[in-house]
Amino acid sequence: MKKHFILLILAGILTTLLAQTALAQTTSFDKTLREYRSKGWMVSLGGNGLMFANEPWDDVQLFANPVSGYIDTLHAGTWSPVNQLELTAGAGRIWILKNPILIDRVNLHGLVGRRTIRETFNGVYQSVDTTFESSGTSINVGLALSAFNSITLSPDLFIELGLSGTVRKDFLPEIVDVDFSHDGISDPFVVPNYTAALEAIAGVGFMRWKGRYLRVHVAADLLQIMPGITGTGKIPWIIGEYRPFRIMANWDLYPKLRPISCAGPVHSEKSRELFGEDMRGRFRAKNNYKKRKKRRRDIY
Repeated sequence: MKKHFILLILAGILTTLLAQTALAQTTSFDKTLREYRSKGWMVSLGGNGLMFANEPWDDVQLFANPVSGYIDTLHAGTWSPVNQLELTAGAGRIWILKNPILIDRVNLHGLVGRRTIRETFNGVYQSVDTTFESSGTSINVGLALSAFNSITLSPDLFIELGLSGTVRKDFLPEIVDVDFSHDGISDPFVVPNYTAALEAIAGVGFMRWKGRYLRVHVAADLLQIMPGITGTGKIPWIIGEYRPFRIMANWDLYPKLRPISCAGPVHSEKSRELFGEDMRGRFRAKNNYKKRKKRRRDIY
């Protein structure tokens, strides 16, 4: 129910974005473009986590006993995952589009952070009260290409919405897996080599000074593309599957435009001279005046 509610909100925000874009092409960055470059740097700091990774779920597996004809319970219990927001940092480049149509900014962003999860099973396993615990941690590195559009609320305040394509890879994984199989054969958990996904982004930003913006947004996976296409936006992690998300504060810095000189380009030493050689020397201009005056007397 919560998943559908979140997707409904994102769809409503996206519809509002498209309607606003169709009505007006002005952006929250017009003032900045007058004095600053359209290409800037951005640094980010925030956290990442796994959505719904703190909600327990029931796990029951039944078996039809061919000898007795009864239904046996192989295991029945509850998995209780624990996930916390882990520190994430990033840096990248951001471009303001001077003639926006559906988007007004594009961002290429590198991210690095820690990812953790712990899952505990409490219940009955083969008729015995049992507790299992699995856990995992890794360094998650990602690259995101994002497209944004803004809805201006005031000259210095705006809402931003966007979509992002991301590629992530987990480095240095430390996995504690449990043998939860009933045949005594359990394959060790393997972290996917990399994942690729389509994200939805929503946030708010304001201009601290011209060319300096502070933005805070939330990004969550909508569609997993690799290693397999899944519309849930979730990735497998130990026993359960969870939707990755992040909350980031972004600081955008646009360099100031260089002042434009009214003088033409200077290509030679001669063009740098205010007076040529024929105009140099003391009283040169005065002597030329006397010569012209003498010629006028000769005429009369």
